[in-house]
Amino acid sequence: MAKAAKRPLAVFNIKKYLQIGAFLLKVIGIVQNIKNNAGMYATPKPPILTVEGHLDELKDAEIAVQTRAPGSAQARDEKYDQVLDDVHTLQNYVQDLADEAVDTQAAITVITTSGFDLKVNGVRVKPVLSAKNTVLPGVAKLIAKAAGQRAIYNWQQSADNGTTWVDLPDTLKANTTVSGLTPASRVLFRVQAVTKDGPLGWCQPVSLIVL
Repeated sequence: MAKAAKRPLAVFNIKKYLQIGAFLLKVIGIVQNIKNNAGMYATPKPPILTVEGHLDELKDAEIAVQTRAPGSAQARDEKYDQVLDDVHTLQNYVQDLADEAVDTQAAITVITTSGFDLKVNGVRVKPVLSAKNTVLPGVAKLIAKAAGQRAIYNWQQSADNGTTWVDLPDTLKANTTVSGLTPASRVLFRVQAVTKDGPLGWCQPVSLIVL
């Protein structure tokens, strides 16, 4: 696909992740999405193991900050900058794959599957499915892209990386709340809309580190 000025763009909106906790969750989600779709992202740059190592160092540095040890804040900031550099490099890697896609829809799939946000023609595009933690421990909010005025939404979750899927209650709205999740666990979610023309395909799973 030609690199047109209005091509689909992979976006990382740093203003949404100014808090270290939110930043870590977002980056961990991107890393997991890329790992789970190795066929699409065959040679990530930087290597995923490198990014995971830097993430672990940032987590440890953030814990040290809580002790108020001298120099801990500066050390944490250095680890943060390293992870942010990794994110930008991964973002460029995903963008290159999107630019090489056969058409616009394929490029969009490359970007949305990675966990980066998406812009098309300068407009931020709502993902097919997003999963967010709520203020309550073990409770997540799922928001799907609406499939029309009359649709039923089937929801599923997986705690074993997609090997087994568990049905959640269907809804008539394009959102639902899931409770009883284990804090610190990683859960996959997916949604399928059913319209008057029949069921659509299940979306690409999205992952969430539960708080």
